[in-house]
Amino acid sequence: MKTFDSIQKALEYTVGALIPQDHTYIINIVGPKETAENRAATVQVVAQHMVYGDRTFGLTLNLPFDPSSGEFAHLVEFMGSPLNELCEEYEFDGIPCFALRFGTDVDVATKALTFILSEIYGYDEATTFHCEVHDEGVVEKNTQTSEPTARFSAKHFGYYDDWKNDILTCPKCGWSGTFMQGSVGHYRELMDSSCPVCDYGETPMLAIVSYPTLEETEANFDRLSEQEKAELAQRKQFVSSFESSCLKTLDQLPDLSEAQITLSWDFSGEEAGDAQTVIRHGDQVVWSEPAIWEGYERFEEIIAMLKQKYGERLVDVVPTTASELYLYGDRLSASGFVEKVRLTIRADSTNQQCRCMEPQCSFDAFDKTDIGVDETKGRFGSVDSYHCKHCGRYWLHYHVEYEAFSRSGRWYRGLITREQATSVTPENAVALLDSLPWHFYGGSYFDTPGKKGSGPVRVDL
Repeated sequence: MKTFDSIQKALEYTVGALIPQDHTYIINIVGPKETAENRAATVQVVAQHMVYGDRTFGLTLNLPFDPSSGEFAHLVEFMGSPLNELCEEYEFDGIPCFALRFGTDVDVATKALTFILSEIYGYDEATTFHCEVHDEGVVEKNTQTSEPTARFSAKHFGYYDDWKNDILTCPKCGWSGTFMQGSVGHYRELMDSSCPVCDYGETPMLAIVSYPTLEETEANFDRLSEQEKAELAQRKQFVSSFESSCLKTLDQLPDLSEAQITLSWDFSGEEAGDAQTVIRHGDQVVWSEPAIWEGYERFEEIIAMLKQKYGERLVDVVPTTASELYLYGDRLSASGFVEKVRLTIRADSTNQQCRCMEPQCSFDAFDKTDIGVDETKGRFGSVDSYHCKHCGRYWLHYHVEYEAFSRSGRWYRGLITREQATSVTPENAVALLDSLPWHFYGGSYFDTPGKKGSGPVRVDL
């Protein structure tokens, strides 16, 4: 184990020394409060394959929120933060967890970790953290397949293999048991089982079971129960119906003449057993196809086609309340995923007919709503939402100036959704601006009346 007093140094060591050698690793970042409570870590970064089972080794934030250990309050804070929209959720041994992949980007990882430690766990940015890098060992290449094989490699089962009866043995502590007797994590495409005895964060993954494809299920038809056979028939019928009627080409979409196009993502037909996603432009149906449960990825696919069809005239695609059940399903992060897709529409919609897309647009182009004053760290920053009178876009505006320092005035204006405009608070405005793909900025501090930029906003001295 190597220790560091800097998060960035710990990450740089991992990227420079461990990842190139295909080492599995665990980085425990421990704050003063957790040290006093003798807890293993505040937050944790692990090799990507430990969460995703994909045999890659990039930096991956691993955030478990165990209610039994008093983490519920932190979970509530996290769910209300912009970072939640970027993370993927999963379950480990019944505990809600969230993950975010950074690859080898140390700067982005450091920024995200600093945000979490500050906004979720209440640490000041000047806090020194104790960082432990645990090298879990070399992962060698399989000479026949060129795929990495971990020193403690998990068994890989197909869904119709005999994984329920196979006895697993922990290479660290010697525990033995079946897959379901271990600590089971459920994901979209697989489930895994880890040792239930070893300490959390150091427990080896013992086995992975991949959920079956339609072809694999058909190949094992004789092994299915009557209920499973009925479910297979329904699944095949849906796939056939969807493939024959889903949106595939741009010429399936109608021509729309408006200079600014806002569409609604609607839902209908569940009562009649014919659940449909319906895209509307006012009263006009632009497109309709069978609705997919947890269809947020299909949302992204269709938005890409709508952007190709209507170009910069497409302003937004707004999910209706009726569509949310099928669109989001049980995925807590799905709404954040959809919001990110909607933000890309705004980022691409650079219609020069609208003044609000210019960095030096005058204030009289907007209807202004006062959000309040951000008193974090003594900033006293003024936070407002702007609604463009011409095109209807929503913007977040942040202005701060330190009277004791000359040329310290600065402002930021970022494109946001209508929902974000109604929910933003003075306290989370900076984090929301940080999460946007780009923004406008200006003021005496930057010596410019307005420019377009990206990356973290600088509101502190």
